[in-house]
Amino acid sequence: MAFKKTSGTIVIDATLTEIGREKMAKGEFIISKFGLGDDEIDYELYNKEIKFDEEVLQAPEILPILEAYSNKTRNINYGPVTHINQEIMFSPELKINDRLDITPNIHNDVYYISVNDETSEKLNFIFSNKLRFLETNSSDKTKLIIESGLNTLELWPNVENRNLYLLNTGLLDQYFYVLCDYRFIDSILSSGAESKFKNFPNGDSIVNFETLEASPPTSHENKFKYHRTHLCNGVANMMSDYGSYSSPSLEFSSLLGPRGTIIALNFVVNSVLKSTSEGTRDARWNKYGYHDQILFGTVSGVEYKFDYIETTIYIIGAVSHARIQVPVRLLRYAGT
Repeated sequence: MAFKKTSGTIVIDATLTEIGREKMAKGEFIISKFGLGDDEIDYELYNKEIKFDEEVLQAPEILPILEAYSNKTRNINYGPVTHINQEIMFSPELKINDRLDITPNIHNDVYYISVNDETSEKLNFIFSNKLRFLETNSSDKTKLIIESGLNTLELWPNVENRNLYLLNTGLLDQYFYVLCDYRFIDSILSSGAESKFKNFPNGDSIVNFETLEASPPTSHENKFKYHRTHLCNGVANMMSDYGSYSSPSLEFSSLLGPRGTIIALNFVVNSVLKSTSEGTRDARWNKYGYHDQILFGTVSGVEYKFDYIETTIYIIGAVSHARIQVPVRLLRYAGT
C-alpha cells in the first residue's frame, strides 16, 4: 500500500495478494493491522534549519513516487522498530571497526575479498603489503569486525552505562543476522565464544578473534533477493573508559559511547569462483561482474588484470534491529 499526493488529495494505492482479492470479492476484506515504511525517502535532502522542508515534502522531481508491490519481501525493508521497553533513550547502531590492525582497509569505497592465494600474492605485491583485505575461508588473517552499541558523546563509554542503557533496556545484540548473496558466497565464518574484546584500568587489553567458526545459513526469511540469512553469535564488547588508564578504549573501538557486543566475520567464496589465472573463468564473472580490468594502474611497468564482482553484505542486530550495509568486491587475478 502506498500514499500518492495529487492535486491536493491523497490517493491510497493498494496492491492485494491473491488471497486479499478473494476476500475483497466476498466482502470479507478487513484491515486488522498495518506497518509503515519510508524506504524511498532520502533524508539527506532534509534541511534541519527549516521546520517544514519543502524540498523533501513537495519535490516529486527529486524523490520517487512511492508504489505498492505485490511481493511481500519487497515492501518496507527499513520499517520503524517497536520495542516493548518504553524507557529507551538511545538506540544502538552498528559500526565497522577500523581501529584494529586485523581489519580490512576500504579502498575505492569497497572492501576487497581475495578469492585465491594467487590473487592475495598479487595484491600484496601491488600494495607492498600495505592494503589489508579479506581472504576467502581464512580464520587467522584479516577479519571484518562490526560493533553494536551507542555512538554518542552524551554517554561516557563505561561499563556502568553499558549496563544501564543497553543491558537493562534489552538492547544488547547477542546475535546478528548476516545476509549474503548465495551466488557468490557459500558460507560465513564468525567469532566464537572464546573471543575476547576487553581492556582494564591498568591499560592492559585483550583483543582475540583468532578462532572463527562456521555459521551455516538458516531458514530465516529476508527481504533481499538471492540472499541467505546466517545467524552469528556476538561477543561482549567490554572496551571501557575507566577515567585513569594508559590505553584509551577509542584506540580499539570505533563507537564513541557505551559498547554492547562485537562480531568478527569472514566469508567463504563459492568454489567455482576460486580458479587461478591459468584455470577456467566461471561465467559468473562475466554475467554479474567485470573481467580483465586494470584496477590499480601500472606497477613496475606491468598492468595487472583482475576480474571482480561487487555485492553487499547486510548485517542486522537481532535485538536492536540496527543494521549496516558492507560493500564488498570479490577479486580474482586474471593475468597481465
